[in-house]
Amino acid sequence: MHAAWALPFVQQWTAEVACWLRGALRVLSGVAMGGPGGEADRPQAGGTANAVGGAAREPEACVPSWADLPMDIFFRVMAFLPQHSPSLGSMRLTNAHWRKGVSAGLQSIVLRGQDPEGAMAWVADSHPLLTVLDAKAMGPSLTNAALAHVSSLFKLTNISLSCCKHVDGDGLSALSGLTHLTSLELRECTGLTDLSPVGPLSQLNHLDLSHCEQLTDDGLGPICGLTCLQSLSVYRCRRVSNAGLNAVSGLTGLTMLDVGGCERVSHEGLSVLGPLTALAKLSIRADPMKWDSDPIGVSGLQHITHLTSLKCLDLCWRYRITNSGLERLSALTNLEELHLAHCRRISDQGVLVLTASLTNLTSIDLWGCVKITDSALEGITALRALRHIDLSQCHRVTDKGVPKLRKLPKLAHLNVSRCTKITDVGLRVLDDLTSLTRLVPP
Repeated sequence: MHAAWALPFVQQWTAEVACWLRGALRVLSGVAMGGPGGEADRPQAGGTANAVGGAAREPEACVPSWADLPMDIFFRVMAFLPQHSPSLGSMRLTNAHWRKGVSAGLQSIVLRGQDPEGAMAWVADSHPLLTVLDAKAMGPSLTNAALAHVSSLFKLTNISLSCCKHVDGDGLSALSGLTHLTSLELRECTGLTDLSPVGPLSQLNHLDLSHCEQLTDDGLGPICGLTCLQSLSVYRCRRVSNAGLNAVSGLTGLTMLDVGGCERVSHEGLSVLGPLTALAKLSIRADPMKWDSDPIGVSGLQHITHLTSLKCLDLCWRYRITNSGLERLSALTNLEELHLAHCRRISDQGVLVLTASLTNLTSIDLWGCVKITDSALEGITALRALRHIDLSQCHRVTDKGVPKLRKLPKLAHLNVSRCTKITDVGLRVLDDLTSLTRLVPP
């Protein structure tokens, strides 16, 4: 089925390959006369072969089989197919040679099962060209010994070991030679305390360490040399403190940083974010389970006011943030998404200050901001680019405020769940708002 695209590609290769194609096409044409390798197609002594009608034909220089396609050509042909193409399954069924070729040429695998060491050994032996390995489905069953087999997969660029609770620093040493790695996910690797083996991975641009609850300040230190990092998450790394964040200050290429849920990081710790002027997305949300012990308040926000490249800022559950704190955010005029869920001290005044300056906002999250009233909606309607509003649990917003939202021509998503003073009748005024595609009612 794919001969049409395969032939032009293969024909650009050597004269030997062109000869192979001529012979292979002749073999295919012999299917009706007994199939490839049948009597009608088998060379005879003296350099001649039987043909239809008994006529003799000239010997050919080479009469190879499709099964003999060289592996380097085979892999280049495979490169034209999507990784999940049904054609790959058909190719595996052709013969043993092709089955081995398909296995070796695969570049992406998701591992499952209860025998991680056997699975990893099989991957290392059968898939030398692998670039993407997802082992998170193995979770707690993956061990350091199993991970050791990965050390031979030198072409790996992406690997996910999320939820692999028994993998620690010793296990990660198997990755230290994989210098092509650009993405490493270690989410919920709760046995991880030291990132020294990650230090040599100088090409990393994405590193997820969220929920690594045993990772310490010293353990985080080795990432300071990963200057290609663009995305880093240490969300809920509970043992990381202000001192640990010093390792981040030199990563000036970061565009996404998540330091939320790190309960030992205070407003002083945020001062190290000063050099990270390329940041486009920053999350310093509090842990919802410990929001009442929030160590970051108004003074912490002064350390991010100069990050003018920010497009998304997450301050959810920061109980100590007040209206005066929001005033400091007015300099972030490039913000498009602002998450303030359960910042319970902010009121209409703070929202009005923000909406007067952050005119590029497309999404605002005020879930659980219980002091917000209908007056705040007047300011929100000045944000003509707004597409998403979350007002859930804003109990003081009423039916009287809803009509103001009709002034938002691009509003697509509105959440007013648990707004006890908004009724279905009040929401009917939005029926003619054609841009609205999703409405979560009270």
